[in-house]
Amino acid sequence: MGDLRLAPEAEVTGTTQKSCFTQANGRLCERGDRDFYVGGRIGYVAAPRVLVYGKAGYTNARFGDRLTSTNAGAVTTIESHDDRSGFRLGAGVEYDVTRQFFLTSEYRYSNYSGGFSRNQVLGGVGFRF
Repeated sequence: MGDLRLAPEAEVTGTTQKSCFTQANGRLCERGDRDFYVGGRIGYVAAPRVLVYGKAGYTNARFGDRLTSTNAGAVTTIESHDDRSGFRLGAGVEYDVTRQFFLTSEYRYSNYSGGFSRNQVLGGVGFRF
């Protein structure tokens, strides 16, 4: 539509994010797992090779917890996970190197139920076919 670009998006990503905390009677580790996202983006061709865009959509991520505690010499491990839904907002820039290859940079903010949020920065190389 002229210099405007509209596109649906869907992705499945994973993460290696993990944080562990030592407590009085053990250790608690929290980690991110997979993330599903579906949404859309709208872009504007700001220069012949530059596309600036914003995005919004639904996200669902899985988070896991592992509590390892020691009590009177006995070690107990409790694991749990939960899925949290929320929304994602983002903005980015694409630069066409050639007709098929482009470079991209994007910032994403995801907000999940339970008061969790995630900030991400993405850099990539793309191929159009």
